[in-house]
Amino acid sequence: MIRFMLAPSVVFDGVTLLVIVRLVIHADTQDQGLWLVASKEPYALVACDDEGLRALDMGGERVSVTRLIEEVPELKSRLEEIAGSLGGHGKGP
Repeated sequence: MIRFMLAPSVVFDGVTLLVIVRLVIHADTQDQGLWLVASKEPYALVACDDEGLRALDMGGERVSVTRLIEEVPELKSRLEEIAGSLGGHGKGP
């Protein structure tokens, strides 16, 4: 199972940083019992300020905010909250 989640945001010098993490869980049952392996790692970074949004993958390449919203639906409402706190000056998703 792979799941994408939004980590708590960080605000630094007027820029809100949102980290999207990828949670990967592998599990299986065998005659001897159950095994489970999980990992959590950063997947993408979204920077929001009064000039707009920028999204980058962990390799530093630009990614589509729309695609990230498809993978992490709660990102849209969080970006709308941030745009509201910027007085509507930030460019939304």
